[in-house]
Amino acid sequence: MNDQELDQMLRRAATVMPAQAPASVQDAVMARVRTDTGREARWRSFVRWLLLLAVGAAIATACVIGYARASRDATHNTPPPMDLFREGLPR
Repeated sequence: MNDQELDQMLRRAATVMPAQAPASVQDAVMARVRTDTGREARWRSFVRWLLLLAVGAAIATACVIGYARASRDATHNTPPPMDLFREGLPR
């Protein structure tokens, strides 16, 4: 096949009208879409679970990061010096 034949074949393929589904199938699909009340509930459930999982993942991530940072914090390992207890009670 040379370039001219390929070009002709591509032009013919581009001008051919796309095949459409038979009207009976299209009507049946559209009728089911119009009467399918469970689709809204499924989408709502999907979105609800997606949001719950996102919130759960955010809380788990915050806990892990907080624990990791707190375990490396050396601020409270030794108590601060308190002059009151070191010198005794004032007279």
